[in-house]
Amino acid sequence: MKNFFRIVICGAAIVAATACSSKGSPTPPPGPVQTTVLVYMAADNSLGVQLEDSTDIREMQAAARAGELNGGRLLIYHKGYRTSASLSEIKADGKIVRLHEYGDDGLTSVHSARMARVLADARAAAPATHFGVVLWSHGDGWLQNGLEEDEQAKKGKSASMPAGAGGVSTLHKPEVAGFGSEGGRKMKVSTLATVLGNSGPIDFVYFDCCYMANVEVAYEMRNVTPVIAGSAIELPAEGMPYDKTLHYFFADGEPDIVNAARTTFSHFDTMTGEDRTCAMTVINTAGLPELASVTRKVYEIAAAPVPGNYRPQRYQVSSQCMFYDLADYVTALAADANAPSLAGEWRTAFDGCITYAAATPFLWNRVALDRHNGLSTMILASAADIKAKKYDTLQWYADVASAIKF
Repeated sequence: MKNFFRIVICGAAIVAATACSSKGSPTPPPGPVQTTVLVYMAADNSLGVQLEDSTDIREMQAAARAGELNGGRLLIYHKGYRTSASLSEIKADGKIVRLHEYGDDGLTSVHSARMARVLADARAAAPATHFGVVLWSHGDGWLQNGLEEDEQAKKGKSASMPAGAGGVSTLHKPEVAGFGSEGGRKMKVSTLATVLGNSGPIDFVYFDCCYMANVEVAYEMRNVTPVIAGSAIELPAEGMPYDKTLHYFFADGEPDIVNAARTTFSHFDTMTGEDRTCAMTVINTAGLPELASVTRKVYEIAAAPVPGNYRPQRYQVSSQCMFYDLADYVTALAADANAPSLAGEWRTAFDGCITYAAATPFLWNRVALDRHNGLSTMILASAADIKAKKYDTLQWYADVASAIKF
């Protein structure tokens, strides 16, 4: 009953906030501002059922009323639980103005055509010197199981990865699904990179979802944007505290993504018990080609895909893990091959990619994160792993991991 009233109240608040939308002829957009941020909220899933989208929208409204937009423009694409898809703007007074309705066109939020149209609509409505994208939804990193035409996705099948630990917690733990999970469908990271890359210059991509700080995702998106922020682990469904971080996106000069990520981390790091769980990374994509080149050198000299007695740094609580710490793994391979010079070269390349990285001591108070370095990867322990979740369709596999010998 409590949740029922919460849904009614939140729904009424959002309807009231959007009631100010203009019904007349559209007015020409104003001239370019310094920064436009598009928050792409694919929330027609368990996150929407939990009203996490409504909570975050209210946080954004509070930040706007506090003057945190700094003359910039904040746009939200929102497809909530059993709601229609729309593009809106949160104004400086916190009011929400509807810009576009997307209707019943048969497309989901994870369809490439829908995302491409939203990006084009956002750029046309709010031209700016800097344009950033926050991707808000579920996420499971590099897993290539998300084509909109995928028949398995149409049947609602997804990767089986438990969400976390037991015990009492004040935060919801999200169920793992592909990016933008909607109606059982997902978007592959290769599709995401293509859509974003074709949309025009993007100053940053901030993943407000789980598992997206992995080298496979970053490498796939290396030509999309100079800055990527995300987490190597599963995050609480609460996600980024927008009322605390939003002003960094609209900082003078250019968006300050490091402090946005640092503030998100600090928000969770001050909690206690199981709720103290977070890892955040900011990636400089310009360094990824060099990192790929040196990583391939290490893989080429490795005697085996996994050194003897090596215990990797895991980033999942489930027995089936597909995310391990990249730096910890590559360092172990180089040590096993007795290649200290190459290990030093690799570390220099890695450090050139990581602008910021931090992690709490544990993931859900169950998995120690003491060897967190900022980027995860899949460890191909056997030839069979190459085909797992279509790993061999990733550019990181083609350029780097294909050098591993079994």
